[in-house]
Amino acid sequence: MGVVLDAVLAEQITIREGDRVRKVWRAEAAMRALVLKAMKGDARACSALLKLTQQNGEFEKQRLPFDFIQRVIVHPKDGSEKE
Repeated sequence: MGVVLDAVLAEQITIREGDRVRKVWRAEAAMRALVLKAMKGDARACSALLKLTQQNGEFEKQRLPFDFIQRVIVHPKDGSEKE
């Protein structure tokens, strides 16, 4: 099963982001979809994202200090951003 999953996640697919169309690996598309769901308030997606982040060791990495803080508002229907 792991070999099949690796093969599927390694395939490239075409995605649309606004007006832009580009090719990405299925694994990247899945992560982007998970992040968007979590940002829209999906509790299961948020939990899954936090679990993956923790498993990847992201919480243990040394962070650089912030250079600036920017407020971004994301439209809930289309995902567009404005400052």
